[in-house]
Amino acid sequence: MLRNTCSITSYKLAFLITALFLVQGIFANHSLHSEAKESPKSPPVVIYDTIIQVYVCYQDTYTLPDGTIYSNITGNFTHTITYLSQSLDDSLITYEILLHPYFNYTVSIPVCGNTNYTFPDGSVQWITGPISHTSNLTTIHGCDSTITTNIVLSPGYNLTQNLSACENSVTTFPDGSSAVISSNLTHVSNLTTYAGCDSIITTNVTMIPYPNSGLPTNLVLCQNGPVTDLFPLVQGNPLSGGFWLPFLPSGPGLFDPANDNVGTYYYTISNACGSTSNPVTISFEPIPNPGLNGTIPLCTYDNPVDLFTILNGTPQTGGSWVPALSSGTGWFDPSLDLGGVYQYVITTPCGTYSADINVILRTPDVATIQYAADTFCLLDANPIPTINGLSGGTFSISNNGSINPTTGEIDVFNSGTGLFVVSYTTNGLCPIQTTDTLVVLANADASIASIGPFCEDDPVIDLVANSPGGVWSGKGVDGTKGTFDPSVAGPGTHTIIYTIGGVCGDSDTMTIVVNPLPFIQTIPDTIIDVSNSVVLTTSTSLFTNYSWSPSTYLSCNDCQNPISTPDETITYTVSITENGCTNSDQVTIQVIKEELIYIPTIFSPNDDGNNDVFYVRGNGIKKLLFVVYDRWGEKVFESSNIKEGWDGTFRGIPMKPALFMYYVKAEFESGRKEVLKGDVTLIR
Repeated sequence: MLRNTCSITSYKLAFLITALFLVQGIFANHSLHSEAKESPKSPPVVIYDTIIQVYVCYQDTYTLPDGTIYSNITGNFTHTITYLSQSLDDSLITYEILLHPYFNYTVSIPVCGNTNYTFPDGSVQWITGPISHTSNLTTIHGCDSTITTNIVLSPGYNLTQNLSACENSVTTFPDGSSAVISSNLTHVSNLTTYAGCDSIITTNVTMIPYPNSGLPTNLVLCQNGPVTDLFPLVQGNPLSGGFWLPFLPSGPGLFDPANDNVGTYYYTISNACGSTSNPVTISFEPIPNPGLNGTIPLCTYDNPVDLFTILNGTPQTGGSWVPALSSGTGWFDPSLDLGGVYQYVITTPCGTYSADINVILRTPDVATIQYAADTFCLLDANPIPTINGLSGGTFSISNNGSINPTTGEIDVFNSGTGLFVVSYTTNGLCPIQTTDTLVVLANADASIASIGPFCEDDPVIDLVANSPGGVWSGKGVDGTKGTFDPSVAGPGTHTIIYTIGGVCGDSDTMTIVVNPLPFIQTIPDTIIDVSNSVVLTTSTSLFTNYSWSPSTYLSCNDCQNPISTPDETITYTVSITENGCTNSDQVTIQVIKEELIYIPTIFSPNDDGNNDVFYVRGNGIKKLLFVVYDRWGEKVFESSNIKEGWDGTFRGIPMKPALFMYYVKAEFESGRKEVLKGDVTLIR
């Protein structure tokens, strides 16, 4: 590459500019190797010796002012040019040709695998292994440079290490973590090297089990059993490979019941993590005791029996029964299980032992009893039952009854009334009890209490008998209520029957006499004028025992036809009695008086006892309406009772003296009506 670039030092800059102009002038008039020609003398030009530094790029070509060309410059050198001035004095310019700094080198770079790397030329590459890369660059002076980068993989680790550790010990891994070792395990430590590269160390830990000799174990062996290897029987999963003490002649851990002694033997095991020892205690299985044979007789109706309690001796619990019982246990149910021999069996690893129970199962006796009837009367003859089946048993009776225990004859009268249950118990091998139920009733007494005679208008009478519960019948009788109504039966003699039904019933009859009422009739109601008389003519079936009431205004009160001269209306009742039966009739004598009405015009309610009340007075007044108003028309008093007057108050407050208005509406006994209006003066 050809470049004309040069570089000089700064402190010679001004001189060099002047010198270059001079040189250009010299070269314009002289060649380097030309001879000097004559020229007019001029003032001398002084040229100093100087050095000019020129910087070029490596392997560049440079042409000096004197035309010298240097190619493929690879190092520093100098070149001197001699100039002849006009004064023919020599000047020297030395050119120092200097190389610009450049790069052409090779570097080795350690890089982690599987990462990106950026080279000096800016390119990026994924590094998976060693490579070489050339970067062609240009310096700041425009010079070519070459950097060869050799990528060398930094060392990373992917190691596996195998360790052994005791059970429950703590192991620390390369990454600084730790673990309690309870089983074989693998741990991966992810690390970074000094160069920043990932590394993996896999640690395989093999656990050395703690020397487990098992747990204390109690073994029960049969005294007649075979040689037994104790190790498989030790609890707690012991490790194999240990030894036993005391010494066993049959071999390590081999126990011979026929020759070795019971007691405690120790199993010991050791390894790199320690040593342990465990006791194994051996005893012999006791010979089971099923008890001794037994026998039991049972009836099919007996309660279940625990056959275990029938065994003789001192039997051991925990056995089973053959054949099996319906209960699934040792309880024998006579109603379900069959008689026979049942075997109580105890089975152990050392053998089978048994005892027998002989169950003799019997059927119940057969017998029934029956009396001639279910119901007896208190006065009946004593009944004797019929026995069907096994005889010779014993009788009993409930409810404090009286019975012959051998024959079953019931003393009815002494037993009294009530419900009785007679029980008969047989006397065979399997006694039973059979029953019959009977009732003893009292003999009814239907005797009737006599009543009467009655009058036909007498009220209803209750009928009474010695024993209740019967039925009454007859004319005038209410059978449901047990009553007799003379008015329904009517006059005459009536037969009444009382019947008590049932086995021990009874009946009775009586007669009841109902007498008629005597006839009596007087005159009808009559109207007379005041001071007149009237004869009370009476018709009757009798001619004596007359009675008139009231006796007022009568000429006599015990005669048949008295004369009445009343001053006012009056009602008479006449009565006669025959056979204790009384009848009567009535008559009203209405007395007609002069019809008049009187109303005062003044009254003085001052509590002096004179004229204190404002009354309406008169004769023959049947109905009355009496109203008083004040002068403003407000009602201050009202009454429909002729005996009631106004006391001069209103709502309990005395009225002041004033003039008041009244309104009177009257109806007389003749039916005539009259209305009066006026005023009355109240004074105090």
